[in-house]
Amino acid sequence: PFLFGTSWSTRFTIADNNAVTASNSFIYRAFDIALTYSLPLQVGSREWLVKFTPYAGISTSKYDAADPGFGTNTVRDDLERRVGIVVDTQFDKNWGLGVKVQYSHTNSTIPEFRYDNFTVLGGPTYRF
Repeated sequence: PFLFGTSWSTRFTIADNNAVTASNSFIYRAFDIALTYSLPLQVGSREWLVKFTPYAGISTSKYDAADPGFGTNTVRDDLERRVGIVVDTQFDKNWGLGVKVQYSHTNSTIPEFRYDNFTVLGGPTYRF
């Protein structure tokens, strides 16, 4: 932790997908940054640990050639921006409950691949 129970992390990704057809081959680049704040919470005689992690990211997918299935000579080029938060509540040493809420917007040179997406995920977490 660098300041009162907070920590930060970054992630940079590059992936190169070489497919049989050039229209399915692409290079993917992504950058994400997150800031985690840990808050100990007293519940009766037990202490739970609640972690709040807001994050933001951006990614690009650049394809090698136009897809003939779309009847155009436009090469697909996608740009996604995303923001969200993860809340993880640790009930005991190993078990907890996590929730992730994310909004993303993708712009593309191909109209069929432009969209806005809102996602909510939740479930048990286990640390080992």
